[in-house]
Amino acid sequence: MNEKEFYKKIHPNLFSDSKVIKTGKLSKEFFSYFLDSLTSQSREKEFEDFCRKIIEVTICPNLLPQTGPTGGGDSKVDSETYPVSESIAESWLYGYSDAAHNERWAFAISAKKDWKPKLKSDVKKIIGTNEEHNRGYTKIFFITNQFVSDKKRAEAEDELRKEYKLDIRILDRTWLLDNTFKNDNHKLAISAFNMSDELSDVIEEGTNDIERKRYLTEIEKELQNIEQVKPARIIKVSKESIEILRELEADKSTVINALERNLRLAKKYGGINDYVNALYDYCWTILWWYEDREIYYEKYVELEKVYKENTDNYFILKKLSTLWITLFNNHSKEKKKILNIESHTQLIIDSFDKFINDNENPKRAKLAKYDYQMIRLQNYELWADIVEEYIEILLDMDFNNDIDLFQLKKIMELPILKDCAKYDELFELLINLLAKQSHNIESSQLLLNRGDDYLENDVYKAIKFYSRALTKLYHESSKVDLIQTLMKLGVAFEQVGLLWGARSYYIRAFMDSLNLYFDMGSAIPSLFLSMRSLKYLELRLGRINYSLQFNKLEIIGLNLYPYEIDDEKEMERYLQYDGLLAIALLNLKQNNVEQFETLPDYLSKNELTISSAALKYMLGYYDEDYVKAMGSEQELDIYMKKLFEQPVSKEFKKLLHADFLIDEIVLKATIVGCSVAVNTKRSNLFQELGATLLAMLENMFATSISNRIIPMLSHFIVNIEEIKGNQFDIEVINKDNTIDIRISRIEELAEYVNRGLISEKLNIVMVMFVSQMSPFSSELEKIKKSIEEEEAMFRTLNCSSTLDTFVIHEQETSFFDTITEETKVYKNIREKNPFEHAESENQKNKSIINDVREIHYGEPPKEIDFSKVHHDKIQISDVIYLPLWDKAKWKGLFVMADQDFKYQPYVGLVFDNKEGLDIFKKWKTESKGDKVTIGIITGINKHNPYWYRVIIGENNFNLDINKENEPAFINYINRLHTMEAKDHININILKQAILKHNQFNLLPILMKDIKDQNFRTELSLIKKSSSIIIKDVCEIDENDTFLINGLMPTDKPMNDTGKELFAEKIIRGNLRLDRR
Repeated sequence: MNEKEFYKKIHPNLFSDSKVIKTGKLSKEFFSYFLDSLTSQSREKEFEDFCRKIIEVTICPNLLPQTGPTGGGDSKVDSETYPVSESIAESWLYGYSDAAHNERWAFAISAKKDWKPKLKSDVKKIIGTNEEHNRGYTKIFFITNQFVSDKKRAEAEDELRKEYKLDIRILDRTWLLDNTFKNDNHKLAISAFNMSDELSDVIEEGTNDIERKRYLTEIEKELQNIEQVKPARIIKVSKESIEILRELEADKSTVINALERNLRLAKKYGGINDYVNALYDYCWTILWWYEDREIYYEKYVELEKVYKENTDNYFILKKLSTLWITLFNNHSKEKKKILNIESHTQLIIDSFDKFINDNENPKRAKLAKYDYQMIRLQNYELWADIVEEYIEILLDMDFNNDIDLFQLKKIMELPILKDCAKYDELFELLINLLAKQSHNIESSQLLLNRGDDYLENDVYKAIKFYSRALTKLYHESSKVDLIQTLMKLGVAFEQVGLLWGARSYYIRAFMDSLNLYFDMGSAIPSLFLSMRSLKYLELRLGRINYSLQFNKLEIIGLNLYPYEIDDEKEMERYLQYDGLLAIALLNLKQNNVEQFETLPDYLSKNELTISSAALKYMLGYYDEDYVKAMGSEQELDIYMKKLFEQPVSKEFKKLLHADFLIDEIVLKATIVGCSVAVNTKRSNLFQELGATLLAMLENMFATSISNRIIPMLSHFIVNIEEIKGNQFDIEVINKDNTIDIRISRIEELAEYVNRGLISEKLNIVMVMFVSQMSPFSSELEKIKKSIEEEEAMFRTLNCSSTLDTFVIHEQETSFFDTITEETKVYKNIREKNPFEHAESENQKNKSIINDVREIHYGEPPKEIDFSKVHHDKIQISDVIYLPLWDKAKWKGLFVMADQDFKYQPYVGLVFDNKEGLDIFKKWKTESKGDKVTIGIITGINKHNPYWYRVIIGENNFNLDINKENEPAFINYINRLHTMEAKDHININILKQAILKHNQFNLLPILMKDIKDQNFRTELSLIKKSSSIIIKDVCEIDENDTFLINGLMPTDKPMNDTGKELFAEKIIRGNLRLDRR
């Protein structure tokens, strides 16, 4: 096998692929989304280039490429026309009849989301330039990537024309899309945004060759105007022309001419290293593509001469030594005998020895030692020693990123060293180092497969394996593997009820799939599968409009997918979605349904017929086709009622966000039982900031349950609001378990320059949340260990944000705006909800936890499988907010009543510190007074018969459980205090008072208040007497859930029954736990 055949076999991508034939197309719908996401992808400059090309083929071709300093302008316009002769203008396809050839027109191009202020600003600047420099502009065109309605465009144009007395025209995204998809203009988009030619029709040539020829043409045009090209650019494109020509396998004479040109340009416009690169490329190309060993040696000698003149330049030595290996092998195999091979070899050896022993540059010395082993490998007698040398080098790398581990990986893939004694040690060491440097595609696949093994039976383990794979793939070139990992994490998060985290993974998978489609013309399944997952997930979040938008994108993605799909299964899936959407629509509140009056025919047009019929039903109409199919309107009533009574209906009732007229919304999540609410505005900027924050918090605590980390916080509130300011800024204010995020100039939220500040502030919120969730150091250590083991912080920081994706630019109400034109309006004619009676029955049947589950006290039983416990199946009592109670220093119970019990008694909780007052303020502010329960257990100490235990907390819980075998947990958080009383007077007064009255006053008392007789009645709560539970320890049984939490391991109950009390069994169990 000759050199070319060998090299082509191992690097087929570096040779012509013109035998491959494939077709493709650029989708108008997806190009629209691409235009919408330009700012988040930092592609504004490419957009300007694209706009100029479209203008040249649709309005006028005589555009100056720019009007900045090199174009003679003043940077006030993005392009302008220049006068041309009549004869040239006559040959134009566009612009001649509009006098573009003899008038000056100005063009402003913008990718800003808020287009109108940019329009006014650009026009004002252009008018100023026009007047100041007498430019003579007669028309101004403003091109924007945003949609602008006809009404808004006409109003803006008329306003500016009236003000400036000049013809001003707005060309929006609709204009861009219409003109991009006329004739072959879509090729301009492909060229401007450097998309793959796969998106254009390919008839005979391979896709790589099409791109190579296109870029080669651009290079040649650029080099024809070499005076205007920067020297660094000349070196770059000249080198690229060599690479393209050899990959096209152009004829040898053409390539040699290009190689000679490359040498000349490198010598004239570049430095010494550029010239060395040109010589190296000459040698490499002429041998591996054209097998000319004579020219190879000739240029090797030239390079060696350059090195001899620059012996301190290690870069040149590295290039020369690489070429020496081929030279030496050709000589050894007698393909090209070199008379003075020994002198060439000795120069290499002596030079490496010099660099290896350079004590002033130890990093380069280590690199030289590493590289030198490639030279030594040419002598098989040294192989065993070389393995030991590699081990020594790798054990002491000290993060030397100059060392190319892939070079060694390629050697290890060859059989030459496998018989060496320490080969296995070197192998393991290299594997570990490759992992550390993120060259982990192979190992990540193993992690993904292992995660798949656990997904069904232990989803938290699956998340841990997927997360480890994510860290290895995130900065790798294999985007398909990364997309696969993101999709798997989305599925796993959704499975355990972490919907915002799942949403961020699906969105990221879609964005990467979309970029892959534009960059390589490859439509992979995740292009539509991510949208499918999102449309279902948005339904679970109760956001119907988002779900419908993603459904539309899924259909587009399916149409782009080039391979065969199972139409029958796809129809089944679509029918399932239609049914779920219909159930969601049947759960709309009567005051919300009017906002969907234009939707029925849209749903029907998109073959969502069940949903269309259900929405018509909610608006007071019977769908004629369904009545005909059912036989009567009464049968349709029964059908709709059955749909409404499906189990999932209950979830939709709780979650639906369907009032688009209200500006304030709440985004909710349940994280390890803690209810997190983000109060924000409906605007997408606010919503996506809230969604990003929720995704971060979910990512952080995703697997906490499997690590038995149960938080002590019942709810956490985040308020996002806008404040005035001259520049973008974020302020974070913390008070107890509430965070206020105040943002100035929120319209700049999606700007790239602000990402660092946003990340910093969100991290602060995350730290606050973690400290609130686990106030105890032991739990914080468990969280820290969990984060480190599964690399949770990496996924939290890198995959939670949707602020740099297309969804931040989608306005929630704009979707309904797009379907109102020529759509029938079904005015709501219902006066009340048709399912009101069914809803009231459901409320009556709502069960409490005692009705559905056996209660287990103490340590969770061993048979409980924590991998089956989802985040929303944990409930935490919300009466006790631990940080305040810890600061307040609760000292006991105070009872005050008049002698005859004529008036409602006062029961006081006595505190040392003023935080005791804050506890009551918090109860009142958060309307939790009714939940507060006081428990009292007497007889807890046989040696001190008057002692009793006071418990403050919450008695009753409602836990929604859908599956019989689905485990659920309640975390009771109570405060206990042992009253070391000397008699029964206090308890007797309390018993008599609550027997006499149905209510009592509960209030905070500070120790100093008792002495001053200062009672803070303004903070008192009116409580029912039933909220005080008093029992002797002998009376407690398994039904006394609340009181059982007040038993302590140190209790020694008074027991005259002769039998073991139920309370004593609990105390015995608590004692075992305490000893552990």
